[in-house]
Amino acid sequence: MTRRVLLLVFLLSCTHPLWAYIDPGTGSMLFSALSGILVAVYFFFKNLLVRIKSLPDLLIGRKDRLSAAQGRDLVIYSEGRQYWNVFAPVVEELDRRGLSAIYYTSDPQDPGLQFASATVKTALLGKGHAAFFTLNALEARVCLTTTPGLEVFHWKRSPKTRKYVHILHAPNDATLYRLFGIDYFDTVLLTGDFQAAGIRELEAKRGLPPKALVTVGCTYLDVLRARAAQLAPHQGAERTVLVSPSWGESGLLKRYGMELLGPLARSGLRVIVRPHPQ
Repeated sequence: MTRRVLLLVFLLSCTHPLWAYIDPGTGSMLFSALSGILVAVYFFFKNLLVRIKSLPDLLIGRKDRLSAAQGRDLVIYSEGRQYWNVFAPVVEELDRRGLSAIYYTSDPQDPGLQFASATVKTALLGKGHAAFFTLNALEARVCLTTTPGLEVFHWKRSPKTRKYVHILHAPNDATLYRLFGIDYFDTVLLTGDFQAAGIRELEAKRGLPPKALVTVGCTYLDVLRARAAQLAPHQGAERTVLVSPSWGESGLLKRYGMELLGPLARSGLRVIVRPHPQ
């Protein structure tokens, strides 16, 4: 045994270094391929973990809540209260027409839970694994949502749901949305006709089947118009500054906060701060 070890050490000590060159293009390609494999493996095991964690929900009676949506013509899913102004005109119109639907939300403070209707039911879905468990086994003709990422991460198409519809909630370029956010929906409801061209270009580049694109407008503008009609007109000659930033780490309030608002407040101007709902 000792001789074999000595022989191995001797052979290793006698080897000469090998020199190799990989051009930047090939190196970048190899790095991208390796990154793709690692990301795919990561999300495979992450999705597997979500499914495993969802099993106890089924055992403790999650079936009862799931059965409430079985056979529904339309299921609406909202992540939280910040989207109620998007769905409120839709839910109110469904109620006016006497159409059957259920409004699911993951937010216990969602005003939509207080909506009273004979045909539109509301229910608290829960968050995280509980929400995805129900959504991934949903049975409905149509599922309408503002939530992106269908078929990308945890949210998978249910074989018992015929159509998935995404409603855009901002009058901006739809291609600025998060990556693959709306790629796998059957229909996208647009806030304006101008959004269609960008979506069609992405479909062509990614080899996706064309979606149904229907322009419906920005629904929460109806809510804001009704709210504005109840406001008393402002009396005063001073100028008004509206601070209406985006959200996230790069948002204006997150990055600068009182460094910006403090001087404005001391300027004598009338300042209205309208944070993003997120």
